[in-house]
Amino acid sequence: MKKIVLGCLMAVGMAWSGAASAQSDYPTLSQLNQRLQRIGSNASAELKSLTKTPGGKDIWVLKVGTGDKDQKPAIAVVGGVEGFHVLSVELATRFAEDLISKHASALENTTFYIFPNMSPDAYEQYHASLKYERRGNAASVDHDRDGKAGENGYTDLNGDGYITWMRVEDPMGDYMLSKEDDRVLVKADRSKGEAGKYFVYKESKDDDQDGKFAEDLKEGIAFNKSLT
Repeated sequence: MKKIVLGCLMAVGMAWSGAASAQSDYPTLSQLNQRLQRIGSNASAELKSLTKTPGGKDIWVLKVGTGDKDQKPAIAVVGGVEGFHVLSVELATRFAEDLISKHASALENTTFYIFPNMSPDAYEQYHASLKYERRGNAASVDHDRDGKAGENGYTDLNGDGYITWMRVEDPMGDYMLSKEDDRVLVKADRSKGEAGKYFVYKESKDDDQDGKFAEDLKEGIAFNKSLT
């Protein structure tokens, strides 16, 4: 019976020396796939597509090792578990590259299963014309259960290409202006008699007039919320 040791290295929790210190920008999904193909062409690596996402993109796994890979202790390295953590994708990919080029001796007794990007549909948002922290894939989901899917998502109100936070004035709000800087909102402490004057939402409109903002995003299932 083969022994498998699973280690999940996600987001910035993965510390690999110099992995992103010189990174000026992250690769597009196409560029990333080209890198994975190059890694997979190495004699000690195998690249396989596990499945396709709802957006038609591959979920790749790299099996890196020497000899009988399936009969050795194994370590799993996972990137892109949280869709908008593009750094984790770069770290997992760089880990595979450095493992082959600089640490070949580690492959003699251990097999590495490297899943570079578990959220390729969400990863693309980083390079889209409208940028925001996307978690979900391309599946059509009715998040607010009103019978319509994705009809109340983000809206770039100021046209700057980014979805950021916005304040909405409301006497029932949870936030108040900071006494030090009125550009900053702080949580009102009602135990001290402080009254909130604002709610805070991601940049959007109440398209369906239900009093809620961006509650039905135009994206589907998030891998990191579907592990049970």
